[in-house]
Order: sequence, then C-alpha cells, then structure tokens
Amino acid sequence: MVEAIRSPVISVYGDGRVVFTERNEPTTMSPPEYLVVQADPDDVARFADELEEQYLIDLGTDVGSPGVTDQATTTVTFHGRGDASELRVYAFGTRFERDLPSTALENREELRAVIESAWGLAEGDAEPYDPDIVHVHEPTAVTAPDDDVPAWPGPDPATFMTGDPGSPGVITGDAAAVVYTAARENPDGWWRVDDEVVRLVVDPVP
Repeated sequence: MVEAIRSPVISVYGDGRVVFTERNEPTTMSPPEYLVVQADPDDVARFADELEEQYLIDLGTDVGSPGVTDQATTTVTFHGRGDASELRVYAFGTRFERDLPSTALENREELRAVIESAWGLAEGDAEPYDPDIVHVHEPTAVTAPDDDVPAWPGPDPATFMTGDPGSPGVITGDAAAVVYTAARENPDGWWRVDDEVVRLVVDPVP
C-alpha cells in the first residue's frame, strides 16, 4: 500500500469556489472524484473572518489524544491573512473522546462546527472539477501485472519525477486534467511507459 492520495476532502477558496469529494477514504490507487460549487465570496469571507477570530486552527490547540490505536488523523489547514496554520486531530470521533479533558472536548466540538460550516458552503449545483495541478507518486515497486495496462497519458515521467520517494512529481496545466481523468479509470495505477510497466499514483491538488 501507499499513503499517496492525500488531497483534501473539502477546500474553500476566497473567490467562492468550494471543491470537495464525497469519497472520504481512498480504497484504490485512483484519485477521488472532485466536484466544485460556486459559493458567495462574501459568505466565504465571513466564514474566514470568524475562523481567524477563533484562533482554533493551530498546532498548539489542545484537542487531546484518545487512548486508542490505529485511528486516522484529521488535518485542517487555514490560510488567513497571515501564514498558513494547521490543526491535527487524532481519532476525531465522539466514541473515542469520552475520557478527554473538557478543554479538548470543547475544541473538538468547535472544530466540528467549523467543518459543518464549510460543508454548508458546498450547497448548490455541483459540477465536475478538473485540477490544474496533480502530484504523481511512484510507490515502492511490487510485481507488475502480466496483462495489458493502459499507456501513460501524461508527459514522460523522466521529465517531472524527482526520484525521491518523499517528493512527488508535479504536472500542471491541461496535462494535469488529462492525467487526472485517465487515473480515475485506472484503479491499480499501473501504466505502460514505452516498453516498461510502472506504477504511478495520481493525486489531485484542489
């Protein structure tokens, strides 16, 4: 397995765009299907101002750490008027939180309200979203399939892959949308590049 597909579940932009996916946990190597809604930029501005005044999205915010193992971490990133800030919440589910201190519980409830407000901005007529940038990961090799696999639809990987497992390749512009669309139909992430079969995992970056 590879922890490659890390694009956000929902992203809210200052111009009113709300980009989201209804698939929370990727179960294949294909990227999730993203949709986009156009919200009122004034509503987004109010949402951002209120969030900035809360001082909630910060690595120093006390959200506790439930005493359970093998649970996911929810990450919320906020780009306000200053530098980007981030809050990471482990085991973000009420069934895990019964023994947490009151301050941690209050902060988790505030964060739930923030996320609910973000989803409220996503109401409206959604349209398919084509990214203008994708990250491409090359997982640790496993045995390639013997059957035919689709031809890689993007530029030569040698022109954009870094060779560093921790640093993905980047494709931008029209080619990003082409690669994203093709990857949606290729759940295993295997591609043919010239005479070689390689595994390239496409991760859209809304």
